[in-house]
Amino acid sequence: MKIRFSIGAIVVLASTISAVRGAILESPRGNAVVFDYVPNSSLIVVPVMINSHGPFRFLLDTGATKTIVSARLADKLGIPKGRIEMLLSAGGNLPVTARTLRKLDVGNNRLENVEVVAGDLPLMKTLKVDGLLGGDYLRRFRISIDYDNRMVELQPCCDSLSLLT
Repeated sequence: MKIRFSIGAIVVLASTISAVRGAILESPRGNAVVFDYVPNSSLIVVPVMINSHGPFRFLLDTGATKTIVSARLADKLGIPKGRIEMLLSAGGNLPVTARTLRKLDVGNNRLENVEVVAGDLPLMKTLKVDGLLGGDYLRRFRISIDYDNRMVELQPCCDSLSLLT
């Protein structure tokens, strides 16, 4: 049995595939978020909501131990300052303040009462981001990155007891 397609059928099929691909890009699956790049780089920037404000641009930074929010943004949002810490970075030591966010949302993934540090790293200004999403946040998820469709999927991986250690 031979199957024949007309040019019209192929065009319809191609436009259907294109429309489906476009729908995936515009409405990500459950725990996926559409990301952007820092211009002229492969660095991934995700939209982050802090205490129901935003979205803010955060670099997805697997090399950062802690999540860092700019001090300017933390002050603007009225997030109280906590203890002063020293952040070790490639550019040297930088004083930062511990802060607790009531809510930190990345797509449909919400963490509550999250401790972060606030500081004004020159790197954040250079990259035009509001913060760095670090290992203390990322370790709670299985992360998969779809570069073709610019989507990061974050699947919770740990129970709440293991997150405390």
